[in-house]
Amino acid sequence: QRQMCIRDRADWGDCTTPDGALLRDTWRSADAGDLAWNAERAELHLRPQVFRFTQGPQPTDLGLERRRGAARDRYGNWYWVDGSGTAIRVWSVGSERASAFWPPPEPAAPAPTAPGAFHSLAPPPAPGPLRLSGLTVTADHYLVVGVLEASGSGGLLVFDLHAGGMPRHVQWPAEAPFAPYDLAPTPGGGLVALDREGRRYWALDRNLRVIPAGQALAALPLATVDFQPVAGGPAQANAVRGFPTGFDLGLASPPLPDDPIAIEVLPDGSVLLLIDDPTRPFARVARYRGGEPAGTASLAVIQREVADAAGFTLRAYDMALVHGRPGGEHLLTVVGADGNQAYAFRLHVAHDELRLSAERTYLPMRLFGGRALVAAGGRVYYDIGERWTPLVAQARPRYVPRATLLTWVFDGRAPGCTWHRLMLDACLPPDATLRIWSCASDDPAVLTPEDSAQRWQEEPQPYLRTTGSELPYVGPAPGAYEGTYELLLQQARGRYLQLRIMVAGGAATTPRLHALRVYYPRFSYLERYLPAVYREDARSASFLDRFLANLEGILTGIEDRIAAANLLIDLRSAPPEALEWLARWFEIVLDPAWDERQRRLFVANAMTLFQWRGTARGILMALRLAFEPCAGETIFAASGGQSGRYRIVEQFRARRAPAAALGDPTEGGAPALVSEGAPWRPASGAADLERRYGAWLAARGHASDPQPPFPLRDPGGALSAAWQSFARATLGFVPPATPDEDALWRAYLAATYGAVAALNERHGTSYTDFAAVVAPLTPPPAGPVADDWLRFTEGLAASPETIDWLRWRAFLTRRYRRIRALNEAYGTAWPGFAAIPLPRIAPANGAALRDWYLFAGRVLPMHDTAHRFRVLLPNPQLAAGARAELQALQQEQLRLARRIVELEKPAHTEFSVRFYWAMFRVDEARLGDDTLLAASGRAALLAPPAALNDVYLGETFLAPGHPLNVPDRLVVGRDRLAARGAGPAPTESLFDAVPPPRRSHL
Repeated sequence: QRQMCIRDRADWGDCTTPDGALLRDTWRSADAGDLAWNAERAELHLRPQVFRFTQGPQPTDLGLERRRGAARDRYGNWYWVDGSGTAIRVWSVGSERASAFWPPPEPAAPAPTAPGAFHSLAPPPAPGPLRLSGLTVTADHYLVVGVLEASGSGGLLVFDLHAGGMPRHVQWPAEAPFAPYDLAPTPGGGLVALDREGRRYWALDRNLRVIPAGQALAALPLATVDFQPVAGGPAQANAVRGFPTGFDLGLASPPLPDDPIAIEVLPDGSVLLLIDDPTRPFARVARYRGGEPAGTASLAVIQREVADAAGFTLRAYDMALVHGRPGGEHLLTVVGADGNQAYAFRLHVAHDELRLSAERTYLPMRLFGGRALVAAGGRVYYDIGERWTPLVAQARPRYVPRATLLTWVFDGRAPGCTWHRLMLDACLPPDATLRIWSCASDDPAVLTPEDSAQRWQEEPQPYLRTTGSELPYVGPAPGAYEGTYELLLQQARGRYLQLRIMVAGGAATTPRLHALRVYYPRFSYLERYLPAVYREDARSASFLDRFLANLEGILTGIEDRIAAANLLIDLRSAPPEALEWLARWFEIVLDPAWDERQRRLFVANAMTLFQWRGTARGILMALRLAFEPCAGETIFAASGGQSGRYRIVEQFRARRAPAAALGDPTEGGAPALVSEGAPWRPASGAADLERRYGAWLAARGHASDPQPPFPLRDPGGALSAAWQSFARATLGFVPPATPDEDALWRAYLAATYGAVAALNERHGTSYTDFAAVVAPLTPPPAGPVADDWLRFTEGLAASPETIDWLRWRAFLTRRYRRIRALNEAYGTAWPGFAAIPLPRIAPANGAALRDWYLFAGRVLPMHDTAHRFRVLLPNPQLAAGARAELQALQQEQLRLARRIVELEKPAHTEFSVRFYWAMFRVDEARLGDDTLLAASGRAALLAPPAALNDVYLGETFLAPGHPLNVPDRLVVGRDRLAARGAGPAPTESLFDAVPPPRRSHL
């Protein structure tokens, strides 16, 4: 049997609607058909619609006079105009409370004057409260609020959110009526202001000066000269002058039609206006560039996407614009005039074309206060009381009731072909309906829509196969109503076949079609295995043929699995349940925490991993396989090497180089100190070392006479710190603490002779007690002392006290091989390598001095770090605020990494696992301004406060740059106001020509 398949977007797109339109064309057009394609799930389903909020019987439309304006700064603080329209309130992210921002509280009443004292007869008149409308925060972190004046010429209040202080009041001249209603920031740091009453908008640059657009400058009236000279002619009147460039009334946009109620700015600097017309059922958006129209689009595109759209209209109240979506699109969110629901649109901008397409998301708004709809941080927020909550899409799906499609014509390649079975991978919920009609003929002209209308034959209802797909080794799909549906075609005979499929669902559900397979021709048991007498009666033969097809379906499935047994040993086709069986071929058990992709990847590269097991590269392979979200074949590539995210630092490699240079930014310790002069080397001799040591001590007040030799061990006491600093600066390292041979020698003699008298008699000495005995520094002469010393050194057992002595002995043995060669180089007569102690002072002999330098500076540090390594993992990334989840994820990753390394490492090695991110530590980092150490920012992992010796600075966020560092940023309340006298001026003209300061204020 052969099959024909409809299995992906291209195949389903070749199907048509009953009126002949290709499905792919309906998906691309704005007027989409009744069927939609889900690219994420690769399924065809009924077109989704927007759930419509059911409004109560009483009208709940918001009045546009309730709009006040709101915005959020870069740190998460919210600002808005209160209900009275005369004050500004703030919700602080630190305290998580709302409070008054401006105006400041009234001063306390003055104390009553004493009798007889001078006082004012009448208190000074208090200025009335300003009426505010519109609010925004610019990119330079100015809080700008619109001011409405009774005279008709309004202005702006500008607050510097970084420098603080009183606001700057920028007024429009009387000749330029200005009533701000809505404000929006521009990408360059400026803003645009919508004058709804005057039906125009104004654009201001980052210094809050009107941007010129090339119109002629308006003239000022003649100014009157108040003071005239006593003698001579009258003084000349002031010359007529125009507004400074960029401040002309004509620089505003041309008058706008209808009623503009909201304004936003696109990334290219053009302006987007939300326009509402009471005579039209749908609002619209218009784009302006440089004051000129550049496209318009109606919100009526949402009408077809709304469920129960009868009588639906969309009168708008406010809008918010989110930039930076994939494909260069913008997300425009519009809240209806009733304030119960918001609608999302994809905004496409190209030259002078503006196009809207509706998003099928349900965005209900609970208790919307009506102040504003605000876009901040890539999300849209609205106010509930004095809190701002994000607009979240709710899972309330709605779909069109039903749809019908026609498949493309299948060609059976043989006249009179009997079409056998139809297999449909789908999900059919209980209230969903699927009906299938077939039309077959040897003449393709019969299958045209006009001719086939009378030839459609309805097929039986397909049933869900309990054994899953008919394809070999494809397991059953999860879900009670999801899987492969089977249909035995009844009377479909002819070379060409076309199917008509009708899907219907409840308002909240839809059938989902994934793939369709049609098998042909029918393998008839009646014709192949039964005598011809069973085919004499056409009606009974048709029934028997279809009855035996049930048995054929069962047996064919078994035969297919036998024929396709080779699929089990191919990792590309093996079912998930066969992976454990394949892994047992390598005598391994797969990790239960691995998903199917990781299991397939491991089994496919098991031999490569086994080849590198026990090496740094093998450990990296295992770690990347377990942790990388997109693990691929590159993990096992021949190049290998360190991964950018996962690193292994072998400690012996860091004995002479900084650990950070080898990829370990978590290694502690201060930077190495380097002296100004040339470092000492053994070729300079012990005398030069002692001279430097004496000069070092003298410079630090430790001079002595005679000059002490340079000890090769820490002398302790007052000289300890000076000795360590000298060794670090001169030698490049601090000699390690070596064993105390005197103590070991005394203990041996005390255990051998018991009493000091017996020792003196044997050695011919006159010690008063064993404490006076010292170990020989040079070979002792032949006799009892030499014999005891040789027996003592040869009998040393490995212990923490003697390990360095034994390493010194092994180092000399490997270096000289025979004691005679060493004695010739040293000019000594040691009986054996075992008898040579570690030097206590710098040897005068050049060979002995060089050997000590190599042993203390290279060999011992190598032994201390040998067979040890550190595994560095990147910090996991979660959303900000998920502190508990992040800490749990950290601990889980640490446990998993330790378990993996323990299985993969060589048995004789030791290791540790750490997290890292950057090459900074608190005590060594170069910090910029506004670096926050008390709270984290890069990830939720870093939420705990940064404490010394507890966390690494590389695991925290650095705060955003301070806007005051921008060289040409104007600082409100400084320079201009200071030049006019002490104290801030309450009002400043928009047309003040004083340039902004060109320096940074910190």
